[in-house]
Amino acid sequence: MFVSEFFKGVSYADNRGTITPEGRDQLANVVATHLGEAEGYIFNLRSRMRISPRARGLVSALALAHHLKFKCSQQYRRPQKSSDTPYSLARNTRPKKKQFDCKGEINIYFLDPTSLPDMEEMPEIAIEYFHAPHPGRRQFGLPIKAREWIKNNPASMPGTQRENLLQAINRGEIPGLKEDGFISPTLVHYWWRKIFVKNSYISDDPWINVEHLLRRNEMVVLAFLH
Repeated sequence: MFVSEFFKGVSYADNRGTITPEGRDQLANVVATHLGEAEGYIFNLRSRMRISPRARGLVSALALAHHLKFKCSQQYRRPQKSSDTPYSLARNTRPKKKQFDCKGEINIYFLDPTSLPDMEEMPEIAIEYFHAPHPGRRQFGLPIKAREWIKNNPASMPGTQRENLLQAINRGEIPGLKEDGFISPTLVHYWWRKIFVKNSYISDDPWINVEHLLRRNEMVVLAFLH
């Protein structure tokens, strides 16, 4: 998917108006975070590279693009060398969590204008999203009082929902919940999704959901290349 006017209103450019490497990292993280939140997953930055002028194996519009690859946090990692210390005596004495071996990834390309065909709306970034739904790591349950608070105080994004929930706990608005208690982002997302997303995510296809969300944003103009 190619997106136009993505840089509109952002302040990640140098004096010449060119997006900086730090700006690319920050903007790509915003995209990966929002795509992950839409489906309830976390994606971590794994690599950066510059696409060659020939863009082998890719469409020609991606030639010379800056490519940032994000991997699903549930991707299996090669186990480290085992310690001689018994696990029960190690610092973390909780049982090890099972992890799903996910191959999902998000590829974000910051396009080079010299590689693009003539278009009315010139795209600035391209996004590839490959991910299939899968179970996450086992989590402890969210307190019933916190679920009720989310139901009565819905927010537009799960990150905002968790921040609002923590602030309400700190203000003592939810009796029985302490300020020092850990509230898992995954669990907040689950209950936020049950209450809010029913009206916002219209399909089981993540790409249809992404397009639907982007089309509702007046700051985003979509252009599709076939």
